[in-house]
Amino acid sequence: MTYTTTSFRLGPEFTPSIIRKIIIITCSISIISALINPLFIYLFGIPGPQEWFSLSWWGMTRFLWWQPISFLFVHYGGVNLFFFIALLFNMYILWVMGSDVYNRVGQNPFLRLYFISGIGAGLITFLLMPITGQYGILSGATPSILALLVVWTLIHPEAELLLFFLIPVKAKWLTSGIIGAILLINLSNLNFVSFNLLFFGAFIGYIYALVAWGMHSPFPFVYRFELAVVRLAEKIRRLFLRLWRIRTKVGKKKKKDTVFDIKTGEPLLEDDRFIDAMLEKISKHGEQSLTWKEKQRMQEISERRKREKGEQK
Repeated sequence: MTYTTTSFRLGPEFTPSIIRKIIIITCSISIISALINPLFIYLFGIPGPQEWFSLSWWGMTRFLWWQPISFLFVHYGGVNLFFFIALLFNMYILWVMGSDVYNRVGQNPFLRLYFISGIGAGLITFLLMPITGQYGILSGATPSILALLVVWTLIHPEAELLLFFLIPVKAKWLTSGIIGAILLINLSNLNFVSFNLLFFGAFIGYIYALVAWGMHSPFPFVYRFELAVVRLAEKIRRLFLRLWRIRTKVGKKKKKDTVFDIKTGEPLLEDDRFIDAMLEKISKHGEQSLTWKEKQRMQEISERRKREKGEQK
């Protein structure tokens, strides 16, 4: 996909296989469930697939524990023009913005972003239902789509998009306007269920990109907030890493220290090999290509070597 400061392609040059699969699965489940849902309700007198797969208080209290995942693949509603427009818009953003984010971060990080933002927003909204007093049905990939839109904007904040195919607007302003308008409409209608779902989808995507990939907002007024979040995340990471090291050493003889990745459990590269790999990455793609965790580890290695040299003296 090609972006410039003056133009925007209507579609990506290459669509990753996993994104095609998500689009096909989402469209298939949404359309089929919308077509057959009336049969279950009016013919058999029982809840239809939209109720079974959407996230709701009714479903979770009946132990339908797949709903926090399945609701991302089903768009609730009857077969009408609005249903198809909403589904088409979401899948278009997933295709265009999602493909670009995928090419930037890779398949597994992309999937983590997509599902963590969607599932996280759904569960938070579900838990807030008793507080707000509103018990709605959550469905659709919109929270994950907004997370992708936010991350894409963090990657291309100055890219110009054509609003209504006529007016060039920078991505950072257009995304802010779209999300702000959606949230204000739901807030003005006192629709706290939709407001929470969409807000937390976008917010979780932003926080995940900040902590996991070191992406920062194009707006300077949030820099202090971002610094506080990064510091907190680093403290939590070190705590979990310390607990992981203790766990791996229980019942074993003390051997040469090995640093493990707390997500995969796999040993990380030795310091020298890691530094060489990072220097090669910088020479090919620039320092901005380093992730937040890679920068943090390089800093830790540098500080540790300084301490070792001081002890030797």
